[in-house]
Parts: sequence; structure tokens; C-alpha cells
Amino acid sequence: MDAKDVKYMNEDFEEAVKSSKENFDDWQERFGKNTYGSHELMDRVYVLYENWETYVLSHPTTSLDKSLYEKAWKINKAMADFYQEVGRWDCPEEEKK
Repeated sequence: MDAKDVKYMNEDFEEAVKSSKENFDDWQERFGKNTYGSHELMDRVYVLYENWETYVLSHPTTSLDKSLYEKAWKINKAMADFYQEVGRWDCPEEEKK
């Protein structure tokens, strides 16, 4: 990410934090650890990951260009990592097994 991307990301994050503070109790109850909302996030990430892998990463056009494939693969890997991170956040006791 370049400096401009970091700036925009930080601004977006600050807005999300502000909204989170305003709605903390409601969000904690609905979207906190081990709630329907947190499981819903995992499901949404999984659906996006599967669609990306099936329809973009595996698309013949992507395979014809190394640069496109590399970028698509990095996005695929980032989504898989994010899914795992949400799972660890939501169910930390699973790591102990």
C-alpha cells in the first residue's frame, strides 16, 4: 500500500471505531465472540473466498498473465488468512485442542 492508501484506510478505520463506540453494547451483544453475528462474518468471508477462487483465480484469463495470477492469488491467500483469523478470534479455545 502506498501512503495515500494507508491514509484512506486509517480514515475508514477511524469512522468504523467511532460507529463501534456509538453502538458498542448493541454490537457486542449481536456481533461479539461466539454470536450469530460473528459466525455470519465467517460465512460471508467463506462465500467470498469460494467465489473468488472459483470465478477469478481459476478463470482462464487470470492464468494467462503471471501478474494477474499473482495478484489474484495474494487476494485469495489474504481472504483465507482473514477467515482463519476471524475463527481464532471467535473461538480461541479451538487453538488449545
